[in-house]
Amino acid sequence: MRGPATPSAFRFCAAWKARNWRAAGPSSGRSAGGASPPPPVAVKQSDTAAVLYSSGTTGRVKAVAVAHRNLIALICAHRDNREKMEKEAAEAGEQPLPPTVTLFPLPLFHVFGFMMLLRSVAMGETAVLMERFDFGAALRAIERYRVTLLPAAPPVLVAMIKSEEARRRDLSSLLVIGIGGAPLGREVAERFAAVFPDIELVQVPCTLEYKALVRTASSILNLRF
Repeated sequence: MRGPATPSAFRFCAAWKARNWRAAGPSSGRSAGGASPPPPVAVKQSDTAAVLYSSGTTGRVKAVAVAHRNLIALICAHRDNREKMEKEAAEAGEQPLPPTVTLFPLPLFHVFGFMMLLRSVAMGETAVLMERFDFGAALRAIERYRVTLLPAAPPVLVAMIKSEEARRRDLSSLLVIGIGGAPLGREVAERFAAVFPDIELVQVPCTLEYKALVRTASSILNLRF
């Protein structure tokens, strides 16, 4: 899952575009099927880019429109944060940050998984996808693919604290766990830090009520975001 290999879906899209480009020709002005191409559409930042559904924690489940501006702000925030961390590491004489490898045990139709995947793709990082969440499989994936970032819900931390397998596995590559979907309690955070002191915990306020904007903040243990 690592390395320069192009995902199969992207290979399919590239092959489809190339085949239709050859069939239609670059100057024919018509698609492979003979129909005229659709007219260009102007897209504004205020236009809706995605419609996601809330979990209903504040009432009934509801659809929330996420604008292109929301997604742009998300990517800009992550890019700015990455550049600041790289600058701070260089000024402190530390080793450069390793390439980010993110494990996705999250459903991608949920705002947390959707936004984290968008971030990973936009920043050219490596994404390790799981068909469905399995705790043991997630630990093995972290070890095998040298995962550096894990977005997860608080119950995953509780499971790691209690797991003997988590202690046996080589999780030394894991630098940050981004907590979303629910608040992270101080007691759980402190227990986790006692068992895994080298993993940074970050509370990510990535809910639909925030319109999916990720804000720079400190975690419960005042760790850097």
